[in-house]
Amino acid sequence: MTGPKEGGTKVTIHGNNLGLRFQEIAYGVRVAGVKCSPISSEYVSAERIVCEIDDAFSSHPSPGPVELCVGDCSPNYRTKSQQLYTFVVSTDSVLVLCV
Repeated sequence: MTGPKEGGTKVTIHGNNLGLRFQEIAYGVRVAGVKCSPISSEYVSAERIVCEIDDAFSSHPSPGPVELCVGDCSPNYRTKSQQLYTFVVSTDSVLVLCV
């Protein structure tokens, strides 16, 4: 998975037990360490979360997993993807993948 470090990329998470209410996941999604803001109108209780990645701010952000915590974020309610997300950095019309 890749996207610009300036943010705005939408990420869709499908699964089970993804919270019964939007409030349980509203602040619990990060992509490669960057906040990903869930979109309430696209949330399907317990099944799907769609979030929009914020600006990475760092000039060369590191790749990382999608991390999710539900409710109180205790260890039993946390998970992360095996697949890594990589930010694409644009420099003078040349795209560089930060790996």
